[in-house]
Amino acid sequence: MADGVWFGQLKKLATEISDTIQIASGEKRIRPYHSFYALAHDIMVGLRLVNQYLDTMPVYWIQPDIEDLCHALLRELRGMTIPPENHWSLLRIGRPEPSRLEASLLAFFKGQKAESQEIKRICDDLRVRLTREDDDDAARLPTSALQRLDVIDMSTYFNEGAFDTLQVVCQCLPQLDGKPGDPAELKVWHRARLCLNEADGDIRVLVSGPKDGSWQEFCVKTQPETSVDDDHQLLVHSWLCDLLNRELTNRLFLKFVRDRGFELLPRSDPVQQILEAGLDVSLAEVLRNYELNPKDKVLLAYAVARAYWQFYDSALMRTRWTSDALLFMPESGSEAFRGQLPLCAYLSFPFGNPGNFSEDISPDYFLTHRCPRIFDIAVLLIEIGLGKPFRIPRKKDDIVGQRNTHHKIAKDKLAELKMETWDGFSNKKFFDKAVEFCLDHKNFIKLPKNESRKLGAARAAQPSTREAQGEGTLTRRKIFYNNVVLPLGWLATKGYKAKSGDITYVSKKRELEQGVAGVGRQPEAMFHSEIVPKKWLEDIKRISESVELMRRDKKVKTPIRVAILDTGLNLNSKLPGFKSAEQLTRGTHWMDFVDPEATELTDVNGHGTLMAHVVMQCSPGAEILVARVAENTKKLKDSLENIRRAILWAGEPGRADIIFMSFGISRKDGGAIEQAIEAVVRGRKEDIVFLASAGNSDVDDENFPACHPSVIAVYATDCHGERLPASPMIPEQKAWVLGTYGDPPASLRSSFANLYPGVCEAGSSVATAVMAGISATMLAYAAVLPSLVDMPCSHVLNRLRTTKGMEALLCRLAPEPNQTLRAVKPPVFWKNKPDNGMRMCVLIDSQSEVERLYPRRSGV
Repeated sequence: MADGVWFGQLKKLATEISDTIQIASGEKRIRPYHSFYALAHDIMVGLRLVNQYLDTMPVYWIQPDIEDLCHALLRELRGMTIPPENHWSLLRIGRPEPSRLEASLLAFFKGQKAESQEIKRICDDLRVRLTREDDDDAARLPTSALQRLDVIDMSTYFNEGAFDTLQVVCQCLPQLDGKPGDPAELKVWHRARLCLNEADGDIRVLVSGPKDGSWQEFCVKTQPETSVDDDHQLLVHSWLCDLLNRELTNRLFLKFVRDRGFELLPRSDPVQQILEAGLDVSLAEVLRNYELNPKDKVLLAYAVARAYWQFYDSALMRTRWTSDALLFMPESGSEAFRGQLPLCAYLSFPFGNPGNFSEDISPDYFLTHRCPRIFDIAVLLIEIGLGKPFRIPRKKDDIVGQRNTHHKIAKDKLAELKMETWDGFSNKKFFDKAVEFCLDHKNFIKLPKNESRKLGAARAAQPSTREAQGEGTLTRRKIFYNNVVLPLGWLATKGYKAKSGDITYVSKKRELEQGVAGVGRQPEAMFHSEIVPKKWLEDIKRISESVELMRRDKKVKTPIRVAILDTGLNLNSKLPGFKSAEQLTRGTHWMDFVDPEATELTDVNGHGTLMAHVVMQCSPGAEILVARVAENTKKLKDSLENIRRAILWAGEPGRADIIFMSFGISRKDGGAIEQAIEAVVRGRKEDIVFLASAGNSDVDDENFPACHPSVIAVYATDCHGERLPASPMIPEQKAWVLGTYGDPPASLRSSFANLYPGVCEAGSSVATAVMAGISATMLAYAAVLPSLVDMPCSHVLNRLRTTKGMEALLCRLAPEPNQTLRAVKPPVFWKNKPDNGMRMCVLIDSQSEVERLYPRRSGV
């Protein structure tokens, strides 16, 4: 046998290579779409697990056949580290330089697939030999996996009064007749969430106010304090309500003192994430709609199982932990992880639910699984492993029969899980065995003496007293920890080097992002839950993106063109959605009527840039035409000739489908503009939609051209559809008018705050741009609908390209049709009409009515 030098070299090189692969993945130089991604991932995990086994034995214990495999692996790993001659060409401009080792590994994975597969094979063979898979103990974990994890038991802490105190503190104090209400009589609580991703001894709690806003984060220190500080402020009802209304966006620290309550510590830290209340996504939704790789599944399963053990005997068991109860929340304003979801689970505190505990054990011997609490976590782990939720229909009135049916279905799902492979993840069997252990109640309760007892089974007798019940619960917790939490923790902390508090991010499933198949099969998934009014811009954008996916899938290529008559466009604003200057052809995409000699687009005022940005956010697939008609909004009254010429240009040769004007002038000054509008309507045979701002004065009538019969006047509403105070009076001759969102969200305001201060303000200008984006999306949708729904309707939907047709459809997008101001809310329409067929019927009905009431002019 060799002197053992190779042994240390192998472990050192295996560590360096696995760490480098992880770094390259974290910095996105190895991505899921790379052909070698799964192989590199498996080698990383395989090397780490082999190292874990080798760490448990001295070199002189290694058998000759295992030593031969180790030498073979060392040779292959050395071959991976030879740097390529052109390794600097592997870099992308703007990316950080990888290390020489990383460059070698990238080149190796890209060019030597067979050698990569050989390394994976050797890792698998080594692990098989080291775990003695040819013996009866087929999936034995190494000794290091049985070492206790650095995880704090929280049940005692919560049972000593922390939960009850928090429940009292979180009672909301609304004003009753001008005075705070009596907490003893209140049955309303501030929403509070427990983060399940913490294991370092502290508890992360989020609490939100009565309105949808951001969460206030608290870090509750669980370590015992040696003394009580009377100077520390106590967390009480009234103070908490005031605190939540301030939306501080920081992390505050609390200390729980028995018989006293929660003390506020003199410390404030920045938050790691900004999470907005009201945007919950359940685990069931995550599993349906997001892509989870093996690492995601292992880390999530470990976090949930660890938290379940931590709070197993606490008041948090007043509610069942299911895939509908565990919640996730997207970040707000995160550019680095735009469109991704933090894989960090939360559980709502079950305030006001004193007696509905999830049972620990049932005495009914007719049950095939007598530990309901253990069974619930088994189902959760199966769902995570399969990457999909499963629902069990309630077909039996007898609770025992229903539970036994659940158990049978869960065992079938376990068999399905065991048949699955996780991209070659060779240690999945440890995950499967942990789940399987939970599905057999005999592992957690005493067996009769004449039956053999499985390793780890509880020894306590069937509990008959409260003390005995407590002992049995503690025993089951210990068994759960040793046989479920420890193996999952080993996979997470050793295989993936996960640390407490680490957060990974997941993306939507590819069919939902890149193909219409996902949208077509589950359109209701987009707005299946309560719509958050403050997120209207994000919802509208999602609708437009789904429509664009449908168009691409059906190869509908004709663009929808929106012409913006305003102060120009600043292409150097660094705002998302704009084309580059090279892509915008002068005379086709833009025209400067202020400076006809201009060679590039400009906007010194910023209003036009805001309008273009809003349209692009609401309808990313639309093609934008820009007509600069004035230097700023104050000079519009002196720019009437520019406006007239811009209308004619947008109508022909611009061939815009929609022309919108977010300004208004006096009717007596609009003669030339009126003639231009009518000329374009005639020339286009009515196939053009005009939109204009109704105005921002509550003492004036509608602006011109908004009051023109061929133009849709747009009023401004808040996110709830209520008329903004500065909106003009509604003309008496109109039975109803249209409005939409005119109050920019905070993210939009902040984008313009430094670039163009004071430009991004609430009003009908923003509402008009939003309505233009909505109209563009509906035109695009109407163009693809005949390919999606087998219904002859193209000739009817063509009427949607007219002002009257669009006005009729927009009216149908208003959920309150009996109001004088009909607020257009596409997210509500999309939720209430969750499939293409239902929406098609609405579109056809609206256009048929227009055809009946307003037949096309003669010759059109």
